[in-house]
Amino acid sequence: MTTQPSVEASPPRLSVAIMTCNEEANISRALSSVAWADEVVVLDSGSEDRTCEIARAAGARVRQEPWRGFGAQRARSLELCSGIWVLALDADEAVSPKLAESIRAVIQSGSTTETGFEVVRHSFHLGTWFGGRGWHRDRVLRLVRRDRVVPVERIVHERLEVSGSAGRLEGTLLHWPYRDLAHHMEKMAAYSDLKARQMHASGRRANQATAVARSAWRFVTGYLLQGGFLYGWSGLAADLLGAHGTLLAYLKLAELGDEGERRESPSSAARP
Repeated sequence: MTTQPSVEASPPRLSVAIMTCNEEANISRALSSVAWADEVVVLDSGSEDRTCEIARAAGARVRQEPWRGFGAQRARSLELCSGIWVLALDADEAVSPKLAESIRAVIQSGSTTETGFEVVRHSFHLGTWFGGRGWHRDRVLRLVRRDRVVPVERIVHERLEVSGSAGRLEGTLLHWPYRDLAHHMEKMAAYSDLKARQMHASGRRANQATAVARSAWRFVTGYLLQGGFLYGWSGLAADLLGAHGTLLAYLKLAELGDEGERRESPSSAARP
């Protein structure tokens, strides 16, 4: 009896990588939007709710590991995937039907010269879909060839880059960043801390005057120059909140600089 040579299974064509922590309110929506993918990998960092249970029930491969920071965690989520292409997705996002169609077309063609693709992200906030101006005209590189991706590890607002050229996909990535205003304020406080640390680590410094000026400019650019006013009261509120977040980040940056100066001051070091 002759033995047939073993044939290695082909790797999945598309993996989806999702980072989670206590995302039971969002994860089902995200998973449902990519149920057609060959592989879904969820990298969880200590959820205490039903996130992992929901993900496993939906057929995702769940891995639980400690939180490393946004950039490092994103890179790790990609490492855990085995697909030729990887779609990086957040738990509070979902792939629209048109975007799903565009992604499948790229994967199935197999002839594209691009090594990554940007998508347009629309965000739902204050009862309004923002998608076209300011931070609402939001293009993010999310579909990448796994062997050509270069994660940019930052403290916050991590991103992906690819070695090679990047194209653009039709359709939108849908985003629900905040449950309500209280959640928005909570995230704003946390992200302003991270942004301040990131700017400080890169050598940037600020004072109170810089913080006020940056905050005012954030409002002017978002609301007036980039068309936030076209979204009515929701646009006004969103850009006022954005300006407030900028104010917090730069005030905290100024505070970090003051703390450094106090530590280095000989007079302060001599105090009991």
